[in-house]
Amino acid sequence: PGLYGGRKVLSRAFRDRFVELHFDAIPPRELETILEQRCSLPQSYCKKLVKVMQDLQAHRRSTSVFAGKHGFITLRDLFRWAERYRRASQSTEGFYDWDQHLADDGYMLLAGRVRRPEECQVIRTILEKHLRRKVDPARLFSLGDDTSQVAAGILKQVAMATPEGFRHVIWTYNMRRLAVLIGQSLKFGEAVLLVGETGCGKTTLCQLYSVLCKQQLLGVNCHMHTETADFLGGLRPVRHRSSEEDCQKLFEWVDGPLVQAMKEGAMFLIDEISLADDSVLERLNSVLEPGRSLVLAEKGGGEGNTTEVENVVAKENFRIVATMNPGGDFGKKELSPALRNRFTEIWCPSTYDPTDLVQIIEHNLLDGLQLCNQEDGTSGFGHAMMEFIAWFSEQDFGSRYVVSIRDILSWVSFINRCSATSVTTETLAMETGTSQMLDPSLAYIHGACLVYVDGLGSGSVSVAWDLQQAQRRCVEFLCTQVGQKTGVDVNTDQLFLVEGDGGRKPEIVSTADSFGIQPFTIPKGPVADDRLTGYALHASTTALNAQRVLRALQLPRPVLLEGSPGVGKTSLVSAVAKASGHELVRINLSEQTDVSDLFGADLPVEGGVGGQFAWRDGPLLSALKAGNWVVLDEL
Repeated sequence: PGLYGGRKVLSRAFRDRFVELHFDAIPPRELETILEQRCSLPQSYCKKLVKVMQDLQAHRRSTSVFAGKHGFITLRDLFRWAERYRRASQSTEGFYDWDQHLADDGYMLLAGRVRRPEECQVIRTILEKHLRRKVDPARLFSLGDDTSQVAAGILKQVAMATPEGFRHVIWTYNMRRLAVLIGQSLKFGEAVLLVGETGCGKTTLCQLYSVLCKQQLLGVNCHMHTETADFLGGLRPVRHRSSEEDCQKLFEWVDGPLVQAMKEGAMFLIDEISLADDSVLERLNSVLEPGRSLVLAEKGGGEGNTTEVENVVAKENFRIVATMNPGGDFGKKELSPALRNRFTEIWCPSTYDPTDLVQIIEHNLLDGLQLCNQEDGTSGFGHAMMEFIAWFSEQDFGSRYVVSIRDILSWVSFINRCSATSVTTETLAMETGTSQMLDPSLAYIHGACLVYVDGLGSGSVSVAWDLQQAQRRCVEFLCTQVGQKTGVDVNTDQLFLVEGDGGRKPEIVSTADSFGIQPFTIPKGPVADDRLTGYALHASTTALNAQRVLRALQLPRPVLLEGSPGVGKTSLVSAVAKASGHELVRINLSEQTDVSDLFGADLPVEGGVGGQFAWRDGPLLSALKAGNWVVLDEL
C-alpha cells in the first residue's frame, strides 16, 4: 500500500474485478510461536525479542519519519536476528552466554543502519532493558582482551591479516565497525546494503571480502538507464558458430552478471543501486528472499521443444552487496521500503576525525618524505593538511566543502609522485630530464592548489566572491604555513600559481622524451608530428591553464574542466595533446547519447551472410585500447 517507490493506486474499474483481502500485522503471541518453531529459538528468548520489537516500534526515527513504527525494526529484521541465533547455535558447544550474544548481534543488526548517535542510544537502552546485558560498542569494534565473541573472529581475520593489495587501508574505528558489520552479515548469507557518502570505503571493503572469501567479484554500475537485461542477460547475436546447428541460429541467450554470479557462487556488487529505476530493482526481490531463486521468464521456454521456464537457484556461497549514497545528492534517491528491508542495511559514516585522517595520510606517504620535524615522529604533512582544510572550511568560499578521503589521498599521491625523496632520486630525474622533482614543501603547495584551489568556482557552488582573490588568499596561507613550519620563505610571485602572476614567465620544455611547462612534464606519445602551430601557449593565462592541466596529469585520475563557453577548454587540451605527441579522440555528448554509442554494439557484417553480426568497438572503447586521450565534450 501507499504511494512509494513507483507504486500507484489501482483504478476502481480494475480493483472491482478482484476479491480484495487486507492482511493486518501479526499478533505478538503468534510471533513468539513462529520464532520458536522456525528459528529453533527458546521460548524465553522469543518473548525478549518480541518485547524489544514492540518497544522499538513505539519510538520514531528522526531520519526516517515516514517509516512510522517500522523506522527502527521490521518483521524481516526480527526473523534475521533469530536466524542468526539458529545458525550460530549449531556450531557452539558447552556453556555460552547467549543473552550477551543476542544483545551484541541485535545491536549490530539494528544500530548498524541508524545515522545518529542518539538513535543508537535508544536501541542500546532497550536491548539492555530486556536482555539484561550491557552492550558496549568498543567491545564489538575494537580488538582487545574483552572483545565480544561475536566480532573477535572477524576483527582478527581483517585487521591482523590484511591481504596484499589492501595494505593502504588504515583500520580506524569506522573502518573496523564497517568490516565487522559487513562480515557478520555475509557470514549468514544476508544481502547487504551499504549507505554512505562518497569515498568512505564501501567498494574497497566489498573487494577486500571477495579476496578474503576467495570469491570472484562481479558487479553492475547502475545509472538512470539501467535495464533488467543488464542484470539478468539477454538475447545476443551468435558470434562463434561451432556446428551446423549453430549456423542456423541468429541469436542466443547470454547470462548477465547476476545470473552468472548465482550459478558460480560468486559475490555480486550492485554499485549506486539508488540510481536505477524502481521497476528494474523490484525484479531482484526474489533473489533477496531466503530462497534466493530467480525465474528467467525473459529467456523463454528453454532449449528444443521444452516449454519450462528456467528457475535459477543461487549456490550456497553466493553473496549480494549493494552500495548507494544517501538521498539528496544529484540524481540520488532513497530506496523503496519493500526493497530496502530485504537488505541488511549498514550506515557508513565518513571519517572526519583529524587524528584518523593524519594516520591515513602518514600511512600512505612514501618513506623519507619530510615537511618538518614533529614531536610525535610524523612527517609533518598530516598536521599541515588538517590545518589547511580546517582554515579552508571556515572561509566563505570553502564553507560548502565536505571533507573527502579521495581528495586527501589525491593530495598525498601528488606529493609522493612529485617530491624528491632523496639526493639519488633528484639526480636521476635531472639526468633523464623527464621530470623536475620538487622540494617536499613546494609539492605540498602545488598539491593543495591541484585538489582545492584549482576547483574554486566550479560545481554547484555560487560564486558570490572574487575568484582570483580567493585563490590568492589560499596560496598566501599555504606559503605562510610552509614558512612557519620549515623556516624557508616561499616567494608567491615566482610560483606562477594564480592569474596575474607576472613575476615569472612560463618555461615550456619540449624534448625527445617529454613535454611540459616547468616544473611539470609528461612523457611524449607515439605521434611523430608534435609541432604546435597556430596556438599561443606562451600567453600568460593560457600558460597558467596549461600548467594546471599538466599538474593534474601527474595523477592517474580523470580531469574535469569547467568554464564558460569559448574560453578555450577543448582547444587547450587539443594543443597539449598535439605538443606531447598523443592522439586525441573527441566525443560530443548529448541527452540522446547511449552507452552503446560510447562502448560499441553488435552490428550486421557488411557484405556478410544474412543474419551475420560482429562486435564493433565504440569510440571510447577504441581509444582505451589504443591508449589515446579522450575528450568528452559537454559531459
